[in-house]
Amino acid sequence: MQRSSKRGRAQRHRSGAFTIGFDARIEQATGRNALLYVEDEFDELYGIFDTFDQPTWERSLRHRPEDNRWIVWQASDVAAVDRVDGGVDLNLMSAECCP
Repeated sequence: MQRSSKRGRAQRHRSGAFTIGFDARIEQATGRNALLYVEDEFDELYGIFDTFDQPTWERSLRHRPEDNRWIVWQASDVAAVDRVDGGVDLNLMSAECCP
């Protein structure tokens, strides 16, 4: 049990360090803030929200994201649009995003 816990913490740390490094490269290259697309399950495995302090684009299909830093929330992947066959993503943008 202890080995698994240590491995999980190490995995979360490496992922967080990668995210911060990747984020910095994107921002430096573009002059813009990065916006990560994060699924709840991905965050549970890798702890992105523990290390990333920027706003996020979150995919949470069953409920409102628990983290309030989201700027874009993908609320559905089966929404309907006229003249489009099959389901489409339904994304909501926070009013705080673009005053």
